[in-house]
Amino acid sequence: MTTTATRPAGESYSPVCVCLPVDDRRNLVGREAGMAARRALNLDGIQGHVVIKVPEAIMSITSSYILGLFGPELHSMPDLDSFLRRYSIQVESTDCAHHILLAFIRGAQRGLMDGGLESGKAA
Repeated sequence: MTTTATRPAGESYSPVCVCLPVDDRRNLVGREAGMAARRALNLDGIQGHVVIKVPEAIMSITSSYILGLFGPELHSMPDLDSFLRRYSIQVESTDCAHHILLAFIRGAQRGLMDGGLESGKAA
């Protein structure tokens, strides 16, 4: 079963699906790792809606990782709705879905409040 946080209904789109990179870690931690994932996924080169798939192997994600992954865009977004129109989060693991989705929302909210922390740069 897959759990998804998605943008508002009624909008048609052809999303681009990308899968978070997985190595031998089950926890995605740190702004630098998030920034590396952003580069690996080429998020800056994708126009329109993006579905971020979180593989089943991932057990947790920290807000610092989220800030690295989305920081540059959060800097220019006015609110959480803008983030959710751009990104859907699809979590493959039912055991961790709630925790992971909350991490994405909290990380995005933190980035919006901090103005993306100056486009993802360390504070």
